[in-house]
Amino acid sequence: MRLSDRARFRARLTGFFLVVLTMVAIMPAAQARDGRVDGGMARWPVGEMARALDDYLPRRMAEENVPGLAVAVVRKGVLVFEKGYGLADAVGGRKVSANTLFEAGALGKSVAAYTAMRMVGARLLTLDEPITEDGQDVPLRLVLEGKGRRAGILSGIWKSRGRVAGADLVMAGGYGGLARVMEDRVDAPFERIVTAYVFKPFDMLSSGYRLPQALTRSVARGYVPLWQALAAVFLPWFAMLVIALPVAFAVVHFVLDRIRMVPRDFVIAVGGAFVAAMVPTGLFIGWPMLAVVLAYAVTFLVCLGLAGFLFWRFFALVYRPGQGVLRRGHRGEERALVFGLLLALFAAFLFLGRNVPVPTLGGNEPRVALSLRTSAHDLGLFAEGFLASKGLDPTLRDMMIGDGREPALGFHTRSTREGFTLWQSGDRPGFTSLVVIHPLRGDAVVLLANTNKAADLVQEAAAQIMGMEAGWRLP
Repeated sequence: MRLSDRARFRARLTGFFLVVLTMVAIMPAAQARDGRVDGGMARWPVGEMARALDDYLPRRMAEENVPGLAVAVVRKGVLVFEKGYGLADAVGGRKVSANTLFEAGALGKSVAAYTAMRMVGARLLTLDEPITEDGQDVPLRLVLEGKGRRAGILSGIWKSRGRVAGADLVMAGGYGGLARVMEDRVDAPFERIVTAYVFKPFDMLSSGYRLPQALTRSVARGYVPLWQALAAVFLPWFAMLVIALPVAFAVVHFVLDRIRMVPRDFVIAVGGAFVAAMVPTGLFIGWPMLAVVLAYAVTFLVCLGLAGFLFWRFFALVYRPGQGVLRRGHRGEERALVFGLLLALFAAFLFLGRNVPVPTLGGNEPRVALSLRTSAHDLGLFAEGFLASKGLDPTLRDMMIGDGREPALGFHTRSTREGFTLWQSGDRPGFTSLVVIHPLRGDAVVLLANTNKAADLVQEAAAQIMGMEAGWRLP
């Protein structure tokens, strides 16, 4: 090969490798640009998104022990996908659909905020309107920004009055007072106001803050981890015991003038602490819920005691092979008792993460921050109507959205690489819900699950669908 041919060959080979290296170098950048333009599954063809979600969601639900999940996706302001996965009631075998009702909890704040802004547009309210909550006035704007006064548990239970009252004041941050102001302005129940301004115009025909008692069975059954049900009983009981035992000792020592406490004194202290803990707990979570968690606590203790006894007898026989009678004081019996209790506690620990059903919230009393029942289909329509500013002056809708730096009204905000998103989450006993709206792209996702164990899954799924950063979590 001549020198000129060799030089020409080297030049071509060098050029070829340079082209390959350039393609390899720009591929990740191109993929990154595609990922930003693509916007996640929300921008995929609907068929591909459906196939991807059909593979992804059931697999992750099984891994996270989530009984049922409903999802709705809005793309460029249009509801393009909705579907249910899993079971609405694991006992009855009822399946989840896009129209299955869930307890949406604090998502009711966003719906109420849109209703309030429509009343502002109709000059029935102003953003400086004083909202009275727990004896203090807070401007409507601050309530919608989530800066309203949050009443304490006792004040929320004992001091609240009116049609929208009760434990929701602990979480509502002024929304209970807002509902009362709305009722006074138009002389109509809160449920009817929201129906007129949001539910009916948005075709949210299944949604409501009130639900006839006969229809509560149509709501998906909620599930909580067993440890949460037990904590609702034992944590307040133990907290009261910390107070009750020193008080009992002081009464016995100084009032009854006895040096030592007798078993009856301990029984009275333990029983009194139990009653003192369960009464406010029942008022806070509801008496039906309290009855259920008490049943779980009693069953757990009985099973724990029975397992401990059986393990103790087994290990006792192992330590005394061939002996049918155990002698008191024998070291083998003591060791068997310790091992039996430890093994019973270990076995109980394995069941603490299991889902157990909880009763449905009563449907007669509307609670703005707690009692919204809705479906993925209806919330998808709400996101669609919100993005289209249906029935609302676009200026007021833009005021609700904010700019990512100023607080949104009725939503929280989170900065992303493409601007910012609006989000609202709900966490009721037995339910997890999340709505994420990207106002600049016109995309949104709704995720409703019937277990408290779904918090990580709904955030992960929102990130995948909306194309946000991996590992997206509530800030």
